[in-house]
Amino acid sequence: MQRRNFVRAAGCAAAFAWTAGWTAHKPRTIWSKEAFDAARPAAEAVQRHPFVTGVFAGTLRKSAFVSYLEQNLFYLSSYARALDVVAGRLGELSGFSKESQDFARWAQETRDLRQWTIDFASSLTGSRIDEKALCPAAETLAYIHLEERSAAHEELPAAAAALLPCFWIYDEFAGALRARAVLKGNPFRQWIEPLGSTDAHQSALRAAAAVDRLAEAASAGVLSRMKDLFVAGCWHEWSLFEAALRS
Repeated sequence: MQRRNFVRAAGCAAAFAWTAGWTAHKPRTIWSKEAFDAARPAAEAVQRHPFVTGVFAGTLRKSAFVSYLEQNLFYLSSYARALDVVAGRLGELSGFSKESQDFARWAQETRDLRQWTIDFASSLTGSRIDEKALCPAAETLAYIHLEERSAAHEELPAAAAALLPCFWIYDEFAGALRARAVLKGNPFRQWIEPLGSTDAHQSALRAAAAVDRLAEAASAGVLSRMKDLFVAGCWHEWSLFEAALRS
């Protein structure tokens, strides 16, 4: 669960200076600042989404949340594969062994989160989730395609940038809504409470710092592609909540 929480964009640039693994020299540019600004409309749309606000208020239909968790099983399997691919590519790049290890660790944490998701969804329905009976939604498949294709075929900086929305979007709405969340009697409390943890904060800082390091040597065209993929991924995150609400 912690893997999906990303540091708030506000003040992010300053935080990168002390993040473990951050390069000592001053970067040519902090790519994430511009990317986060470009993705701000998507982040705000997610924060306002009835699915998200309903979860934090405890008023969302359980069936809608279970639908989200079921679709997340497909997404998490794919995301773990994409993280592993980028970890392998980073391992072949001089000076990025720490980042490679981080991405590999996040892949394993994603696989662990998948089992937690099965258990939590089953607790909400009162019966074990039958994975064989599930089908991925069009929105899920579209997001999976973007990330898996990017991880394997895009320039490495763009591949890494395409995997960043999952971190960033979750921390954005957690930061905006967590303080006023209704926890008492909330059936989704176990999902809400880990959002914004210290461990998640540190891991997400490292993810963003890795992408910014890769951006330092990227061409203008690759930098633009990185931003496009990041923003697209953020809107895909919104589409997953929209699909769950319509279920």
